[in-house]
Amino acid sequence: MKEFFISQCSQQENKIITSSFVVASKQVKAKKNGEPYLALILADRSGQIEAKMWDNVDEFILAFEQDDFLKVKGLVNKYKNRFQLTIHKLRRMEEGDIDFTDYLPKTTKDIGELWRTLTEFVATFENPHLKSLVELFMADSEIAERYRNAPAAKTLHHAYIGGLLDHVVSLFRSCDLMSRNYPQVNRDLLLTGVLQHPRPVARAHDHRTGDAAGKAGTTAWLSRGTENSARTYDHQPSRAVRFRIAQAADVSGSAHAALSRRFGFQNGGDARPLRARG
Repeated sequence: MKEFFISQCSQQENKIITSSFVVASKQVKAKKNGEPYLALILADRSGQIEAKMWDNVDEFILAFEQDDFLKVKGLVNKYKNRFQLTIHKLRRMEEGDIDFTDYLPKTTKDIGELWRTLTEFVATFENPHLKSLVELFMADSEIAERYRNAPAAKTLHHAYIGGLLDHVVSLFRSCDLMSRNYPQVNRDLLLTGVLQHPRPVARAHDHRTGDAAGKAGTTAWLSRGTENSARTYDHQPSRAVRFRIAQAADVSGSAHAALSRRFGFQNGGDARPLRARG
């Protein structure tokens, strides 16, 4: 548990505190004498604070990056009527030492109920291959835990614990309604795309990032989901089974190529992309 939150600055003015923060911004600037200093913005779930490190900076410049988590010792003071932190010591925190609830607010909605809603939508899939792929993805305990707790972004929308799941359930409802009004839309493929669109999940979500999905993220997500699906077939899936899973998962040429290589369909083989309807 964090020892100090930024909202408590008024109680700790002109005192030394030791606590942990996420680095919202990092800049290396020059003093008047040309020596470098660190100008940071540190954050936790209660707010942000400007922080400066003036001394012994060289050994810390490369020790961490923006979005890393730091353990910091420093003086809380005021400058131009705003609280700031003068850093005396810092170190980069390891993943196992981080409790993300200290740095992000949490959804007020029931995460278990949101997950059940997602599961109910997937149960209505008509495409058995996409259904299998998504169910195996959701059955992966590591991915499921991260998906249920991840924010959708660092800022702007759903930037809180459980925000990604809240966002995706909302999109599922919208896309389900749209597919009813536009029957030419491949509903199963659309919802599969919605589920996997956040790149953080493809990267086994890192709470520090909120980047949009890219081709690499899509390929990684599909590759892992396909590999997990293949494992259900007595750990020795036939070429036909592997092909059907890879074929159903094909949403882009690059993804299909990666999956084909992963499961042994090379040099033209017997794997051809399956295009969406409509």
